[in-house]
Amino acid sequence: MRSFIFPAIILLFTLFVSCEKEPELKSENSALLTGNWTNPVYEDSIYTFTRSASLKENDYGLTFKADNQLVERKIAGWCGTPPINYSDYLGTWTEVDSTLYISSFFWGGTVHYQWKIVSLNNQNLVVKIIREDYIYTE
Repeated sequence: MRSFIFPAIILLFTLFVSCEKEPELKSENSALLTGNWTNPVYEDSIYTFTRSASLKENDYGLTFKADNQLVERKIAGWCGTPPINYSDYLGTWTEVDSTLYISSFFWGGTVHYQWKIVSLNNQNLVVKIIREDYIYTE
């Protein structure tokens, strides 16, 4: 019995070690999503963005980069009374089954978004807000 156990262990070990992990496939949305998205229109938990050549200086916008990096231009402080200053906050994004998972910074800490892509084409990005979690640091 002992002579059977050792070869079986070696065989199982070889099978587990020799199996290659399949490479992650980029979603078809990734290529379309890459770029600048501005002019958000908000209605009933739906954001509609318009593709643009660059982010507007004093308005909300997102830049999705091909390397899953993100730039989110948003209000630089807690006060929303004019004059309002905007800053660029760095973050990351991933897309799984048409759901965007975004992590970014903001003036008070970090934020995690979960948005479902409703539609995406060369001109418009429409997302439904599933979840937005703001984590404040002291």
